[in-house]
Amino acid sequence: MSRHPLPAQRQRLIMEALQRDGSVTVAEVSRVLGVTETTVRRDINQLAEQGVLVRVHGGATALADRAPARAGSRPTTATLVVPTDDFHWGAIVSAVRAAARAAELALHVHRDDAVTPDLLRRLAADPPAGWLLAPPLMAPSRDTFDDWLDHCPVPVVLLERESTPGVGTGVQSVTSDHARNAAAVVGHLADLGHRRIGMMVPTGGPRADEYVRGWQQALARRGLPVTPVLPSIDIIDPGRAELTHRVVEALRTDRHTALLVLGDPHAMVLLQICQEVGIAVPDDLSVVSFGDYMASWGHPALTALRPPYETLGATAVRLLLARLRGGSTPPSQHIQLEGTLVPRETVAPPP
Repeated sequence: MSRHPLPAQRQRLIMEALQRDGSVTVAEVSRVLGVTETTVRRDINQLAEQGVLVRVHGGATALADRAPARAGSRPTTATLVVPTDDFHWGAIVSAVRAAARAAELALHVHRDDAVTPDLLRRLAADPPAGWLLAPPLMAPSRDTFDDWLDHCPVPVVLLERESTPGVGTGVQSVTSDHARNAAAVVGHLADLGHRRIGMMVPTGGPRADEYVRGWQQALARRGLPVTPVLPSIDIIDPGRAELTHRVVEALRTDRHTALLVLGDPHAMVLLQICQEVGIAVPDDLSVVSFGDYMASWGHPALTALRPPYETLGATAVRLLLARLRGGSTPPSQHIQLEGTLVPRETVAPPP
């Protein structure tokens, strides 16, 4: 055994020991591998998050029904359907793939702008054991999807979507807590001394109302002024000149010293506009983006709230596996996850 096995090697050996013995202890794994017990606990925690073992006091046990696959038997399969292949969903798909691979869950991925019952029926011609889905947000498409969900015979986990109360049996969900994330950014900026904190969102942007709600509530709790929401500016918007004028006038009228922007691309356009009109970032205006999939490309590099991509993907797989491989049916879970603020160059105390 190498004196310093890599994390993947350690975790593979832990899983082999579980398949052989049914359980392991932290102390024994630490002794055999020659690593600290803290390292072993961290490995067990990561494997538990992936849904491939059960963490217990002092060690771990194998999943109750994880019997070796018989020769020629079909692997457990799941189908993931996401509405787009943009950066946000691309990061989530990568995280789901990684968690499924670690759990030996065969995963089929499909992208479609409208997750309709007809699409799901076509994909279910070779039925999966479970679904990971991002359904439509709004009626009537969501109503039609919920009707399908009521009759779905296999476990379903919704990604970045809440389930409609009373719809489906045992439907679970895992989402980013957008309102709490926005409130956390407001708190960070307020702690730096900012008192005029604005919000910029794209018209009709998905989940924009949740970000706005968190921003408004956080300002109100601190007794700070709530100003009108500013429209985002797209680099290819034909009305960009007029919209830019409106935004710049609003920034000056409302005397913003900080601005939250939904989406890295829109935040990068804002940086360009600020440069054009002589607003210095961050000396005159601090800017925080939500997304962090291209924030580091900005000039200056954008401080950003990074959604919990990896945890979201791993949690979705864990919820599904708990239904597919658990001995008894666990209660449904609806999990909201907070993101992480990544500091870079666009935030400073107010002038």
